[in-house]
Amino acid sequence: MPDTLKTLLFSVVPVIQDVFLILLIIRGVIIKRKRGWTGVSVRRLFWSSSLLWTGTFCGGLFSIPVTVIGLGLLDQGPDGVWYLFEGFILVSIAMLLAYCNSTIEYDGTGFTVSNIFGGKHRFRYGDISGIWNRGVLSDIVLYCGRRKIRLDYFLIGREAFVAYANQAYFNRYKANIPEQNPKFDPMKGNVDTPWVYLFYAVLVFVLSTIVFIIFPVYVLQPPDDSIPKEAVEIHTAFSSFDKKKFGEDIILYAPDHEKPFVISWISGYEINLPEPETLCGGRAFYIVAVEGKEQYSIYAISDEKHNSIITAYDYNTAYRNYSRIACILMLIAGIIADIFAVFWVLVGRYPKRYPAWVRRIFYKSWAWTVDFTDGE
Repeated sequence: MPDTLKTLLFSVVPVIQDVFLILLIIRGVIIKRKRGWTGVSVRRLFWSSSLLWTGTFCGGLFSIPVTVIGLGLLDQGPDGVWYLFEGFILVSIAMLLAYCNSTIEYDGTGFTVSNIFGGKHRFRYGDISGIWNRGVLSDIVLYCGRRKIRLDYFLIGREAFVAYANQAYFNRYKANIPEQNPKFDPMKGNVDTPWVYLFYAVLVFVLSTIVFIIFPVYVLQPPDDSIPKEAVEIHTAFSSFDKKKFGEDIILYAPDHEKPFVISWISGYEINLPEPETLCGGRAFYIVAVEGKEQYSIYAISDEKHNSIITAYDYNTAYRNYSRIACILMLIAGIIADIFAVFWVLVGRYPKRYPAWVRRIFYKSWAWTVDFTDGE
């Protein structure tokens, strides 16, 4: 991304976003005070106020660092963190928009559905072609021809609306609204709120794969001589040294630098490291290091004749060796988590293939919408 566009994105967008967020919060609070009856014969469904408070809290929480970074009062840090916070803010804005705009008004002739952006569509009860209702905690879906109207669990008054619509449908057709299954149910109609369970199963699988499998596999790759692009070469001499707790780091001090220089993962090196005393004898060295907030992390050391004492390959080997046990444990945990996520879906789709104790591991008894013949 060009620097000019990036600067504009990081500085202007948060200001516009904050103004929009504040206006939405004010509008949401005003709407909350006016919720309820809109007339003698007109009723309304609207979102629970928890959506308003959640959107307000998350939007305010994540807009603070984004705005502070945009005003230049705080170091930006990695771009990914900024984009992550922006994602949370956009989700918060979507919550507030849904609370303010997404409603259903109904009366004796039909009902009007308003979407998240305020667009409206009018339906008559005769337009209803089916209903999908798997339980109290599940979303309810009304089918009106090719259109689907999803009634979320957090919509206030949805049961009363469904009862009213069913009665109006009955008065017209002398029958209740017919049950209509969705074209695709990830749990084959066996579990209440199937998409919620599928979402969490996929979330567990993706996160465990990235954090506990891909990252350890990357760390355990054969080492090379690569160094971070922000590494710099420093010519200096060390005057004293120290060791951290457990003796895993050697800390070297140079008179011409305020921050110490640190050799990490010393137990992982496959070469014989020089004794710290020999590095502090007044000789000068060329150091390849990355500057942090409190220290320089050493990747390579060579003497004034550029004879290598520690190479980047040695450092990367030490890091891999030092992290090996932790990475193996992470891999095992990741594989177990992935297996759990896969069986979470399989047990939901084919519950009768598994004994009762297996089903109880993944689902509470109230989550099932089917009966079992094993006495459960």
